[in-house]
Amino acid sequence: EEAPKLFTEDIYDDFQSALLKLEKRAKEGEGSLSLREVEEFEAETGRIVREMREFMEDPVGRGRIIAASYGDIFDEPTKSAKPYEAVASKPAIPSTT
Repeated sequence: EEAPKLFTEDIYDDFQSALLKLEKRAKEGEGSLSLREVEEFEAETGRIVREMREFMEDPVGRGRIIAASYGDIFDEPTKSAKPYEAVASKPAIPSTT
């Protein structure tokens, strides 16, 4: 059985890019990231957190949107939505704002 897709492909790209920037900073130290890289990192992590919050607020609805972004269709709503419903029972991510 395929694992549920919890994020859009764009968000997975943001994860990868942000983690590579963190790795660069950890390896090369202070001053290793340019201003542009820092701004990109802030935008990427902002999108990741927003997507996570939207998913936690409505896992089934957001799951449908995410699945559609991959070309998947929920032809059997109870079966297809089940992985997302399991997430719905967990507490939401607390807001830091």
